Amino acid sequence: MDLLSGKAIEGLSSTLFSYQRETVATMILKEFSSDLDQADLTYIPYVCMDDTAVFYQPGTMQFVSSCPLTSQSKGGILCEELGECILTSNQF
Repeated sequence: MDLLSGKAIEGLSSTLFSYQRETVATMILKEFSSDLDQADLTYIPYVCMDDTAVFYQPGTMQFVSSCPLTSQSKGGILCEELGECILTSNQF
């Protein structure tokens, strides 16, 4: 299925704008991605005076020496227009 072609998408009653098609394509790529672990974006990297890296989590005010990994979430809801929502799930 070529989401960016502009053709009708099977099972979808709405016609998507090009920016919505790009977002849906990105969501589907994430849905089926085999790269599940990524750096936790809530940790801010800092370089100390001795050139060692530390990571700061502002919510807990905690410094750690290595950034924790998180699993990329699957599925989601796309709501880019008032009243227009698309639900994705890894249950395909």
